[in-house]
Amino acid sequence: MSIQTKDYTSKKTGKTTTKYYAVVFDPQSNKPIWSSGFAKRKDAKLEEASMIEKLDKGELKGKSKAPLFSEVAELWLKSAKQDYADSTWRVYDYDYHHFLEPIFGDKKINRITTAHVIAYRTECEYSEEKAKALKEDPDLDLLNYKPETVNKIINIMCDIFNFAKDVLKVIPDTPMTGVSRCKVGEVKHTTWTEEEITYYLELPFVAESPYYAMLIVMFATGARPGEICGLAESDLTAKRILTLNRGLNRYGNTSDLKNDRSHRPLKISEELYDLILDQLKRKRKDRFVGLASGEMDPEDVNDFLFVGLQGQPVKPDTLSKNFKRLLRRNNKEIDELTSEGRQIPEGRRKLPDMRLYDTRHSFATNLMLGGKKSKLIAEIMGNSVKTMEHHYAHLGETAHEEVLEDYGAKVIPLRKHA
Repeated sequence: MSIQTKDYTSKKTGKTTTKYYAVVFDPQSNKPIWSSGFAKRKDAKLEEASMIEKLDKGELKGKSKAPLFSEVAELWLKSAKQDYADSTWRVYDYDYHHFLEPIFGDKKINRITTAHVIAYRTECEYSEEKAKALKEDPDLDLLNYKPETVNKIINIMCDIFNFAKDVLKVIPDTPMTGVSRCKVGEVKHTTWTEEEITYYLELPFVAESPYYAMLIVMFATGARPGEICGLAESDLTAKRILTLNRGLNRYGNTSDLKNDRSHRPLKISEELYDLILDQLKRKRKDRFVGLASGEMDPEDVNDFLFVGLQGQPVKPDTLSKNFKRLLRRNNKEIDELTSEGRQIPEGRRKLPDMRLYDTRHSFATNLMLGGKKSKLIAEIMGNSVKTMEHHYAHLGETAHEEVLEDYGAKVIPLRKHA
């Protein structure tokens, strides 16, 4: 604690004056706290006494050094791990380290402004021109991300700055206010008709697949891939109830389901129940043989309803890749017959290219076209009616045409021609 002096020389008059500053040490921030300047030493001494009194009462604090953006981000990631599903947190972790840390990581968080954020968002935005340039020279220093990716980056930045403001209290306000998201176009989904689904499932090489039962359950229930992969043996009961209680993510970790509606019991058909039961019996037999022969380690025993060839849980990515492989095999065979000028066997055909997740969209669409009530379909799928109708049911032009033609025939008067 002391009185410090500083001399100031006026550029205009050349006159030098001395100012006196009271300086006290704050053990909390481990830094000195300076008062404003006084013309007389006695005034600085009075200020020093006042500052010491305030410091003892906890009413005076030194300015802490602002942390780096990366320091705050790592604390946020650590905190967020408790709030999000494992797969979601891993996406946030990757996106932060891949997109944000190289740009903002070494900057003081209180020095990042709205202008910096908007400039980065603009630099990231996708354009055909940048895509063409990057295709010609991949080493160009260009950022060209799709709108969905840019919006994810902005959302993560919002979370980090809100954490800095509301939890750590190291910034008075967030620079994300007023930063807009990119416009995202409607995602196109491919759906299969009931006939196309039956055709696929009746293909001999599909029926022989070790994932056949899982694929049928997906088509028959409209469940999410992770929900099917996460099913436990105990989730199937003798009353033909299949209960969705947990998921399995792409990293092989079990996780809670997306929302409260996702936890749901499904009353399945006898045929589907028998198919799943056969799969479960084979699993238990293989497990018994493996343990008895010593080929299976007791630590590898699991409670999953569906497992791979080695008895391991089936990750959603594995199921998706096998679904696509079988689909492409069918279409490749048809393409080869066509290119060779050979006749396509009766009943064989190409199928529209589709993602595994679109089995869920096909489920909703086909039931809606079949006249089933939206509320019932939404309950089976574990969604709200609004979400199911907006995101999953794709009725298409044919359905619209049928409705309009039927309605038009009823309300439009027939013209009499002379």
